[in-house]
Amino acid sequence: MNLTKRFTTALFVTALAGCSTETPTRAVVANDLREAGDGAPSAQLVVYRVWYSTTYFGDPVLPGAESDEQRIVPGSDTAYAVLASGWEPSSPATARSFVALRSKHALSVARGDVLSIAVSDSTFTGRCDDSSPLTQTQADFITTRIFPGEFAGVHYDAATCTTTSLVDAGQPPPAVEAGVPNDD
Repeated sequence: MNLTKRFTTALFVTALAGCSTETPTRAVVANDLREAGDGAPSAQLVVYRVWYSTTYFGDPVLPGAESDEQRIVPGSDTAYAVLASGWEPSSPATARSFVALRSKHALSVARGDVLSIAVSDSTFTGRCDDSSPLTQTQADFITTRIFPGEFAGVHYDAATCTTTSLVDAGQPPPAVEAGVPNDD
């Protein structure tokens, strides 16, 4: 066998061994947001979208529920979420009122484990009514880089968790520098 053929065979076997995992790494999103007064699941806050590392969770997660498991890459990264405030998923109307969130700390998962991305006030920041809003730089990153479709045509104000139409305001979208803002 010539050297090139041996090298190609060794490379192929190594690649197969690297992908060989009996139990893939997975993640699930849990909507653990609670009402401020009684601690019951918040009927008004649907976790609309979540992004973790390389995985997009595109199905809404109802209060007190969990998403389907999705395959993810092992490692440590920040998770981002969008809440649809006051939206009923069974309604024919599309969600229009969004709140941008990010995890307070990087979430880690080892190969073969399941990461629970629990969206709650203790694990995510960004809800204005719990006195932990995002910085405007963080909000601009989330709304223009992570979830641009949900925030298309609007400017999101991190201090009030409200949006303003860019057309009505006559403003260009906010500029966001490359990289993930880390204003912790």
